[in-house]
Amino acid sequence: MEIDGALQQFGLTSFRPGQREVISQIVAGYDCLCVMPTGGGKSLCFQLPTLIRPGLTIVVSPLIALMKDQVDTLARRGISASLINSSLTNSEQNERLAEMAAGKYSMVYVAPERLRNPRFLDAIKATPIQLLAVDEAHCISEWGHDFRPDYARIGQFREALGGVQTVALTATATPKVQEDICSILKLHHPKKFVTGFARTNLYLGSLYCNGDRDKDVALLEFLKEDRGSGIIYAATRKRCESLVETLTEKAKLSVGAYHAGLTLDQRKFIQEQFMSGKLKAIVATNAFGMGIDKGDLRYVIHYNIPGSIEAYYQEAGRAGRDGLPSQCVVLFSPQDRYIQEFFVENANPPRELVAKVYDFIARLKDDPIEMTSQEMKDQLDIPQTAEAVGNCLQIVARTGVIERLEVSGGLAMFRITNTLPTMVDMLPKDATVKRKVLRTVEKAVGDRRDEAVYVHPRWLTQHSDLDRDTLARHLSDLRKLPGFEYVPPFRGRAIHFRKRNVPFDKLGIDFKALETRKRADFEKLERVVQFAQGKVCRQISILQYFGDPDAKPCGLCDRCQGRAGWPKLPVVSLTSSEHSNHASQIADPPNAGSTKVLELNPSQKTELLRRLWLVTEAIGRHRGLFGKGVIADFLCGGQTEKIERLRLSRIQGYGLLKGSRKKDVEGLLEMMLTTELLESKMPMARRPTIGVSELGWKVAKGESPIPENLIDRLRQLTLDSRFSESATPHVAVSSKVQTQANEETRSEQSTSLHSSSKRSENDPADLSSVKVTEKFEAASLAPKQNNSHECSGDTLPLLAAQKVDRTEDDTSIGTANSDWQWTHRLAIDSRFTLTEIAAIRRISVDQVLEHFTIAAERGLSIPTQRLLDKSTAVAFEKARIDPPAAKLLPVFSQRPALWRLAQALRG
Repeated sequence: MEIDGALQQFGLTSFRPGQREVISQIVAGYDCLCVMPTGGGKSLCFQLPTLIRPGLTIVVSPLIALMKDQVDTLARRGISASLINSSLTNSEQNERLAEMAAGKYSMVYVAPERLRNPRFLDAIKATPIQLLAVDEAHCISEWGHDFRPDYARIGQFREALGGVQTVALTATATPKVQEDICSILKLHHPKKFVTGFARTNLYLGSLYCNGDRDKDVALLEFLKEDRGSGIIYAATRKRCESLVETLTEKAKLSVGAYHAGLTLDQRKFIQEQFMSGKLKAIVATNAFGMGIDKGDLRYVIHYNIPGSIEAYYQEAGRAGRDGLPSQCVVLFSPQDRYIQEFFVENANPPRELVAKVYDFIARLKDDPIEMTSQEMKDQLDIPQTAEAVGNCLQIVARTGVIERLEVSGGLAMFRITNTLPTMVDMLPKDATVKRKVLRTVEKAVGDRRDEAVYVHPRWLTQHSDLDRDTLARHLSDLRKLPGFEYVPPFRGRAIHFRKRNVPFDKLGIDFKALETRKRADFEKLERVVQFAQGKVCRQISILQYFGDPDAKPCGLCDRCQGRAGWPKLPVVSLTSSEHSNHASQIADPPNAGSTKVLELNPSQKTELLRRLWLVTEAIGRHRGLFGKGVIADFLCGGQTEKIERLRLSRIQGYGLLKGSRKKDVEGLLEMMLTTELLESKMPMARRPTIGVSELGWKVAKGESPIPENLIDRLRQLTLDSRFSESATPHVAVSSKVQTQANEETRSEQSTSLHSSSKRSENDPADLSSVKVTEKFEAASLAPKQNNSHECSGDTLPLLAAQKVDRTEDDTSIGTANSDWQWTHRLAIDSRFTLTEIAAIRRISVDQVLEHFTIAAERGLSIPTQRLLDKSTAVAFEKARIDPPAAKLLPVFSQRPALWRLAQALRG
């Protein structure tokens, strides 16, 4: 059968991007590594070659539900496929193994654990195998986001089969993970395909929000219209529950919550309701989605950022599998990163905690140990979370010393690893009862050697003709036999010691590798933050991350559209027969990702440049100290508490766009960020601030063209009548002034008031001619000024500070040597924030932190709980308790001055 003919058997008429190339190489006999996004059609890459060539294809997959779905679908297509996993009874497994050995199936799905089963290995020896397909292959690598030890053994299984042709498939593999996959599987000169990542119907976006309140408003606004079915991902169970309440009450939406805190039956019910359309949306943690194939998802919203680009694109890729336009938007708040940092810390516990948890369970004599992670945490009396305790157990379990058993519901667990046909001969002939019990157990285990086999105690008593107490006593004695494991009946999650009395130092845990993994997890998180804040095309960011060589602008995302957050969808109304054509129609939208310059007549260009100059000049006056919201309030002439407290209404440019809506002004600022006329910085409180970039000044001066998507925004501005052309520094006659402004904005800020007071009075971007107000009467703070002095339009008013008493040590105040004292008093006596102090002192936030460090070294208190955001304050506390671990936190690596302050306060 030819490739195209085989395609028709799957009910398809054409291949998705990259599929034909992968299939052709597999048919030709090459090992392959195939990296395609979720929904890209990976399954067809190993299913179709099975029809063309004789022999069996073994598919290794970790998802039982997905196995069943694919096998059922293949059966409907007339393709002989089956699965062998723990969902089958012992007799069903034996029957299918026999059928597989007889050549009845062309494709068999198994879990990775099955590859250790001697009975399975014996069955496949009699079967010609044409292909080994490893699905979700990223689970092989410890650097993948879902490492599973059993996957790492697939390479040994492949060698046992004589190096059978293999294809590894995944949706989430970075170049490093790809190398791991090829190395561990020992692929022979594999053909690599990293393709299909450019989902041409996904409209990606990222909306900046100040916090959860902003997110709720944005989400409710989005859902006011009928958006179809969708998934909203949140980081925690608590947030899932609260969002369901909010959306049910305010959006009148039929929505359900899905997370690991629900029972299996509850999760199954919610999933079925959603898949059938009875629930319009589902709010879920990352526990939801693997193996879910709902084609008509119109949106995926990330209420909180995920921990990696891999996780994001896998989750976002569940939208639009039917080829129709779908929106995937991240509601980004800088504080969200701390949730993920918390998860990284829990997932990578320090050596001391692992040792403490291991020593605790080693002292317990029970087997199994039926304690939850929370119960262990409570008894250990440690500050870490129950999740951290659970991860400690997982690390120890990888050594093979302990085993974390699944919920058994009162069943006993047996595992026979001895290679003898029967272990009965190891017992004395006169031990008749023990021999009888052992025969009963061997009958229950059957050919499932090396596997954990769960048996109901009632079955054992019935088949041994012994009462329960006698049976339990003899089973305990049988534990002494080598290769015989028995765990008494238990109900919940439990721990079983496979090897007792192993010292912690002999476990062989590679803590250097764990530390490296932790750093890698933090780096992955940083890439997600960069993606959410990035100014380039969203698709390009993702394609480059995965190493896709065909990265090019999508023309669909918010960045390409020049919009803030929510990318606009095209208006489409397609019949089902048109769906397949639609994807190709939007694959290369006209002018995708381009930035054009419209032809303007001289008067139009002059007016646009005048407007852009006014806005740029007004923004530049703030020297990158404030965020988008404050700048928008300033331009709109808002009378907010912050505008009043900072006296920003005295700055020239206040109310420039008084007739415009704040929402429209924020859209203008977002577009200026997108076109890189403005640049964003992340100060201490993790709330981005904006300032004018070098390109922004060039465009405002007419030295570079105005981006096309900014022109309409400039035309729509409502300028306040006070800002007439004659009163504005015109671009054509002010190039010298503008050059001064550009140079001044990029220059380093002075470290003291006295070294920075002499500046050009004509500097249009000047914030530095600081005038001291009447409340600065203490000579210890600054030279006294005329109380009636009015601040000029080109200055940032110095904020009022409370009067303080001089001490004998204040003799040097007013000199460069006492800068730290002034800074300290602004924090203690006047209760200003870090950015406000930096604005008053005309120094950087890092310099403010250095001043606080000097004060801390002199024994003075620093109000960190008030000055810092909550998450940074938590990092400070961690630095006090566990400095080595805390130093790895990004908040300290990004701001070394913050770490020095933490150490000074710790001392």
